[in-house]
Amino acid sequence: MNEINIIKAPSPKKKVTLRILIILGVLSIINFFYWFLKPELIDNKILYWMLMGPLLFDSFRLIYIWYHYWNISVPRKPVLTKNFSVDVFTTYFPGEPYEMVKETLRAIQRMKYPHTTYLCDEANDPQLIEFCKINGIVHVTRNNRINAKAGNINNALKQASGDICLILDPDHVPKENFLDEVVPYFEDEEIGFVQSVQAYYNIEESLVAKGSAEQTFHFYGPVMMTMNSYGTVNAIGANCVFRRAALDSIGGHAPGLSEDMHTAMQLYAKGWKSVYVPKIYTKGLVPSSITSYYKQQLKWSRGTLELLGSVFPKLFRKFTWRQKIHFGILPLHYLSGFTILLSFLIPVIALFTSTTPWKGNIINFGLIFLPILTSTMGIRFYVQQWVMDKSERGAHLLGGLLLACTWWIFIIGAMYTLIRKKVPYLPTPKEDTKITNWKILIPNIVVGLLSIIAVIYGLSADFTPFSIFMSGFALLNAFFMFFTVVLAYEKQKQVTVSLDFKKQKQSIINTIQNVAYAAWHKAALPVILIIFIVSGGFYYQKEHVKWGGVKPEIQEKNVINYIGIFTPQNDDGITSLENVKKVSAQIGENFDIVSLYIAWEKNIEASFPRAIIDSIYQNNAIPMVTWEPWLNSFSQEINDSAHVFSLIENGFFDSYILLFAEKLKKLEKPVFLRFAHEFDNPFYPWFVSGDNAVSQFKKAWTHVYEIFKNGNAHNVIWIWNPWQPENLSTFYPGKEYVDWVGINILNYGKLNRDGEWHDFETLYQPFHEQMKDLPPTPVIISEFGTLKDEGDQNQWIENAFSAMQDNFEEIKSVIYFDSKVDNNWPKGLQADSLLDWTIPGNQVIKTSLKNKEVPAYVFSPLPTLENNITKQANGFNLKEIKGINLKQNHDWKKNYHVLNRRKLSEDFNRIKSIGLNSIKFDGNSIYDYNILNISKEVNLNVSFGFWIPAHIDFMNDKKKTTQLKKKIINEVRKNRKHNHIISWNIQNDVLFNQQHFFHKPEILYQNRAYVIWLKNLVSEIKKIDPERPMTVDLEVSQLSVYHAQLLTQNVEGINYFGLIADNNEYLNSLISFLKKSQMKFLFSEIDTEDLVSCLHPDSIPLTSFFVTSWQDQHESNKLTFDGIIDRKGRTKTEYFTLLHSLQNADSITTKPTVRILKPAVLLYDHLTLEYYSMLYIDGEGWKYGLDFNDLSFEWALIKCDQYGNYLAIKDIDSGPVLRLRIPKNHEYFKLLLTVSDGKSVTETITTLNTPLKFD
Repeated sequence: MNEINIIKAPSPKKKVTLRILIILGVLSIINFFYWFLKPELIDNKILYWMLMGPLLFDSFRLIYIWYHYWNISVPRKPVLTKNFSVDVFTTYFPGEPYEMVKETLRAIQRMKYPHTTYLCDEANDPQLIEFCKINGIVHVTRNNRINAKAGNINNALKQASGDICLILDPDHVPKENFLDEVVPYFEDEEIGFVQSVQAYYNIEESLVAKGSAEQTFHFYGPVMMTMNSYGTVNAIGANCVFRRAALDSIGGHAPGLSEDMHTAMQLYAKGWKSVYVPKIYTKGLVPSSITSYYKQQLKWSRGTLELLGSVFPKLFRKFTWRQKIHFGILPLHYLSGFTILLSFLIPVIALFTSTTPWKGNIINFGLIFLPILTSTMGIRFYVQQWVMDKSERGAHLLGGLLLACTWWIFIIGAMYTLIRKKVPYLPTPKEDTKITNWKILIPNIVVGLLSIIAVIYGLSADFTPFSIFMSGFALLNAFFMFFTVVLAYEKQKQVTVSLDFKKQKQSIINTIQNVAYAAWHKAALPVILIIFIVSGGFYYQKEHVKWGGVKPEIQEKNVINYIGIFTPQNDDGITSLENVKKVSAQIGENFDIVSLYIAWEKNIEASFPRAIIDSIYQNNAIPMVTWEPWLNSFSQEINDSAHVFSLIENGFFDSYILLFAEKLKKLEKPVFLRFAHEFDNPFYPWFVSGDNAVSQFKKAWTHVYEIFKNGNAHNVIWIWNPWQPENLSTFYPGKEYVDWVGINILNYGKLNRDGEWHDFETLYQPFHEQMKDLPPTPVIISEFGTLKDEGDQNQWIENAFSAMQDNFEEIKSVIYFDSKVDNNWPKGLQADSLLDWTIPGNQVIKTSLKNKEVPAYVFSPLPTLENNITKQANGFNLKEIKGINLKQNHDWKKNYHVLNRRKLSEDFNRIKSIGLNSIKFDGNSIYDYNILNISKEVNLNVSFGFWIPAHIDFMNDKKKTTQLKKKIINEVRKNRKHNHIISWNIQNDVLFNQQHFFHKPEILYQNRAYVIWLKNLVSEIKKIDPERPMTVDLEVSQLSVYHAQLLTQNVEGINYFGLIADNNEYLNSLISFLKKSQMKFLFSEIDTEDLVSCLHPDSIPLTSFFVTSWQDQHESNKLTFDGIIDRKGRTKTEYFTLLHSLQNADSITTKPTVRILKPAVLLYDHLTLEYYSMLYIDGEGWKYGLDFNDLSFEWALIKCDQYGNYLAIKDIDSGPVLRLRIPKNHEYFKLLLTVSDGKSVTETITTLNTPLKFD
């Protein structure tokens, strides 16, 4: 029993499945080139078009192979009715093994069908003459070797007279039934030849033998079976059975190095047809050494290309259209040597020149290429149903590797064809006993060594994802080439003639393999479809997130952080803790905030409710103090006409406010403070009105805030609480003075001014709209409830929380107003009874509490800081640093800028030419190697930065903080050897930027936890590298003095503060503090305009600085426009401003004023509007861009998040006028206009319309 497949024609279902797979494969190739041919992906044009050669060649080769899978067929064997006479020919060439020839002759004689056997002996060998006489074989010889094998056969044909002739190579041993199986096909008078499978019995002799055989498995399986359908069956030198009349019609066997293919071409041109029988009737020898394989391939390449050039054109008109395709394309296989060589050279050249053929995203390349790879392998495995034996299934990697090693042989064959150099016809050696001549390995070894050298040089010169990618290809190529040595010198195994396939061993691996192939035949189509959909989905997602689906890096979940309660027993403003405990016990949940009201009382010692506040803390809650400036106890000291806000501003209450601040500070835990709530409510005496109302309130608020801040009461969380929504934007004191915005939403039902019941959403919506005009600030519903007798309380509360979750993500806290002792009736409705806001349905409260998220640490004491460092030791000097920030390195995975050697060399030389001597960059990136080495080459100093993400939970996420510290320490150890690193820099003022990811009170804890973490980090760095200064970035803000104080008193080893000068309002006070503290500083980020001002003699002394950014950042979800060159590498006006300032030039380039004239209309999605570029010309005023022919105009849409941060950009048009179709959700888009004069560009960004204001 053997493992031969029973070859059957594919069923209709299998044929349809295969054709769908092929169509999908072709579509995947088309899709790949649609993407790969985009001009913006081209990097090095020469390498790009070099790469196109192999890509196009292999793509057409794939399509050509799939074309030969399209119509697999198996011919039906006719019933033999005629009595054909048959001649069987085999040949002998001097040097071939005698025993091999004799074995073949004996097997021929054993064939059952009557026939005459001929030995065509080129040597007229006496031993073979004697053998022929003994065995009844006709011995034929000649006295010349004209036309090689073809001439030898034709010489024998002169003596033969059979109707049918079979030609066998001397190594091919036939089965006894060969002629019985093949001859019946000649019943059809149009059949000129019948070809059967060429199989081998020495496959296991060597790796070369196995690889050579693997190259034929599909050819003699599904490929030739489809040729059978197309009428293009190849005549092979062995096992081909000819009709004698057909051979006579073309003058006998056609000559040439590829005499079999030539014969087939001549027969087809004469109109003869062919049949391919997919069965094995003989087995022979395949080349088993690299030498014999190379000789065979040289002969075939030279002969086949010769046919393409000299025979194909002459016979072209006589072929069918399929035969024209077949004989026109098949020889091109031997041109693959050139494409393989190009594939070797491309990574080598790319690595030596530090460039790449293309600059697309590598992941996108993988997603686009995956369907091709899947189709190629999937179709290949699917059609292996039609290979001759189960052992012939597989990926056939060895055959492909052997093909790659033959590249130079194919090139020689092509060149010999071009120059008409003859190659002698020598049979493929049958005994490979000679040692391989090392000289034939030289081309491959040279390519391998060149690839290794290119990798070593390329990665040392330019270390980027693309150079690593190219190095991978180069190393793979080197492996292929060096593997030739293994093929050349491996020890060959002994083989014996066997006409049957070996039975497959019963093993787990073989069983799994058989089951897998059987399953694949059924699942191929759905699996490949799934892979297509998944890869397409991922690609779409990656492209979608660049624009349509772009999102900020950190997404906040819309959850309520804190749920609180105000539940007094009496009308004294103090929550009854007994009531709180009672409600908590009923619902099984704790409240996070307990609200209480404290009026200003002159005797603060007696009135301050310390015991109650302590009890609140003990119950794992945070107090919210509504601090009401009632002045009853101060009546003797103040004038009745004096307003409390005026008195505050004039300092009258400073000592009282400071005393209260000290009381809160001593709590050493967070406390919410709602000062002067509802200041715009006439009910309260601190209500302020008139023209100066806004100014009066703001001054009083900031005055109180500053007293607390200067008293270091930093545990206080400030709630600013207006009454009417229209006052939000006008009375807002400023982002730096407000931690939370408090809003009271109380539904009075029929007691509302309009006498109507209102749901939460209706009441809050006006505030929500006004909040859009304020900086992002969390909202606390500081009084939340609906009157008990005015409707369904439970439903109102449930709907309220649904609205918060779905529509009002700014709401982060809710305080239940659970009071039944409220006597504050709406104006004009005063009554003797009390308003009852209590909630009978405690289950509703329980439900709301389950949706909150509160970190447990906010109920604990604040982390302890020692504050024991009085002065930082500082013997370091960073004077005369004139630098710039290189921000493209920040997140290399998302960045569209590739920091290869070419770009960095160009950028660094430009930076030097301006007059700068240093760069600062965010380390721990794949580009660190390039930046450090190339900056050293151009003599630029480096401040090596470590970006500390502000969103890290320094309180809880010990794993992440430990990993971050370890990573930074490793970077210091690795890079301290670089002498041009002048400092280590802690980038990103975490203390300041934590406000973007945490709310108070979390920030209070996160700040301190970060300081403790930083203290340990700096200590470790100083142990490793005590010789370099440590700089820590510090945002210039209202809190910068406090933050500087916090750091200097707790983190030993900070040598410089790097000031980020975004807010110059507080710059002078910060610098004064730093000088007073004898703390050194430099400017870590300063824009060109501020820098030019600082360089003025009368300004702040400036010795060292880093300009904000060299180039605009362009990441997949982040954009900035603060560089001195734009995202496309063009110089901005700021570039020349900086250049002239640093080099003390007489004139500074004037920045042209550019604006966009936009429509003052209401915007609707999909509305089309026109936008005009405008330029301001001194002495002439504003002029349309249409008037300037020497300028170019570019328009781009910028997509923003809800806070106005730039996320993505899309170029949309050029020219001085833009017609724009308004995008959906237009409020999240802005318009960028870039104007260029060819030397520099000027940009302006604006919203899509001029808002209409109605009184």
